[in-house]
Amino acid sequence: MKKLASAKPAALTCPQCGARTISTSGNDTFCNFCEQYVNAGEGAEILFASVHAGIKAGDWEGSTKKVEQLLKTNTEPRLLYLSAVFYDYFSDIRYNDRNYNLQGFMEANAENIGKGVELASLSKNCFYKALKLTDTIIKGNSILDPNIFLIKFLSEMRLGMAVDAMRTLSRIKFNFSQSPITRYANLVYGVETNSKEAEALLSDSITRGQMNAFYYLAKYLAKRDQIDEAYVLLQKFNKMVESPIARELTIQVISARNASEA
Repeated sequence: MKKLASAKPAALTCPQCGARTISTSGNDTFCNFCEQYVNAGEGAEILFASVHAGIKAGDWEGSTKKVEQLLKTNTEPRLLYLSAVFYDYFSDIRYNDRNYNLQGFMEANAENIGKGVELASLSKNCFYKALKLTDTIIKGNSILDPNIFLIKFLSEMRLGMAVDAMRTLSRIKFNFSQSPITRYANLVYGVETNSKEAEALLSDSITRGQMNAFYYLAKYLAKRDQIDEAYVLLQKFNKMVESPIARELTIQVISARNASEA
């Protein structure tokens, strides 16, 4: 936590989703919002710029319509992955937007829960479609793109396909051994699967200034029932960045804290 408090962050714009991303490692980092690789020296069309502008303005319904419009004209893996992340984030917000102090049959709660489930289904569908396309691209190209492998790996992790993700990680290590993407995928897999290397991977990533490593440290602590430590770290992290996965973990950690105090 001292590392996070003493960090000297710089703000970058993710060329993938358009989110403001905090980096403490120069121009090379991973987006706090979508976890895609960010290199500030590389130009790219920000397909999700209008969607993210809607998110910042709190116009979730408008952003949903923009995602639907984008998917009608563009079905590349990157857009499908970003759409999946968006739907998952919005699903989390709708599902947890419940008020049990309402009178009567609490129709608003039922509507939010139903919409949350619907959005979660759309998210999974987009992740699966992204996976299918990445497989096709990888099989049909002799020149390999590490970003395509990252989309494939993160989609598999989001879908709970740990065995498939392990195979993809092995290919990432083999083809891109010196890439920052390899280090990041190693970190994600190590923490999510409770690998014995997780602690060392976290230490290395934090030393390198990888901002998202603090989220994965919080997850590492939560998995080991160090709920209070995870909560304090997430509070600090959430003040600095906008991260769907950190928001979801924070809700889980708060729920665990409340249950322990009951």
